[in-house]
Amino acid sequence: MSREEGIKFWIFNENFKKISVGFDIKTESHFHCIRTPN
Repeated sequence: MSREEGIKFWIFNENFKKISVGFDIKTESHFHCIRTPN
């Protein structure tokens, strides 16, 4: 991976984290229901 590709990937990763944080709050309890048996 070149330096330029690395930077592009890092920017994409940072943006994805910002987007996914919004989903985490809403779906956190839903995920817990799937993970835990009770």
